[in-house]
Amino acid sequence: LKQGTMIDATLVAAQARPPAATADGAGRSKLDPDANWTRQGGPPHFGYKAHIAMDQGSRLIRRARLTPAKVYESQVADELIMGDEKAIYADRAYEHKERRRRLKALGISRLIAAWVLADDSGLEVDALGGAPGVWSSSYGGEEGNHAMNNARLIRDMAGKSDRSARFRCTLVLARDGGEKAVFSGTVEGTIAESPSGNGGFGYDPLFIPAGHTATMADLGDEVKSTLSHRAEAIRAFVTAVENGDFINP
Repeated sequence: LKQGTMIDATLVAAQARPPAATADGAGRSKLDPDANWTRQGGPPHFGYKAHIAMDQGSRLIRRARLTPAKVYESQVADELIMGDEKAIYADRAYEHKERRRRLKALGISRLIAAWVLADDSGLEVDALGGAPGVWSSSYGGEEGNHAMNNARLIRDMAGKSDRSARFRCTLVLARDGGEKAVFSGTVEGTIAESPSGNGGFGYDPLFIPAGHTATMADLGDEVKSTLSHRAEAIRAFVTAVENGDFINP
């Protein structure tokens, strides 16, 4: 046991006759009120989703959860993780920025007798369900290619009226395999319809911070430094250290 956990899900059809789906896909059956519709990964399906966590070494099922079909995998992933695995294997549907940071910090802290601080940052766009999120640096198909990332974001946002978004940075502090604290920083804003500016990097040419009319790339480093989501998260961490919150291991 405990070699590594594989997490996956399969659709399970409801026994009741599927009702007509409403505009938001929330049609329900009186005979099976917990079942609902989903269009994730294929044609419409009415029923449930079975989430399974299986040990890679023994092939034993360690945990299982049954949810309505419309529940996203990322919503139940934490319930499937035991916490004692050497590794966790799952597809992108189970990915979440804070979960990835937490697992990174906990994994390293099991190997060294010291404090571990793991961080990750990315862009979250509301109209895209939080994407690019953890895939911000490879959203366009090639790791670190800012032009491709921005080009895909422009395509995905075409015609969308809700353009709200944010840069988010999360720091996870761990020691001896246990999470001790989480610190976050965000910068709220909107996504421009076309890129502007030559400063900054990443999504800066498309991100307009709240309270401004220009993109991060247009605002320049001096203004950008006052809006930094990373700086906000680090300040929260430094404040906790100065308050003596982590004097004792």
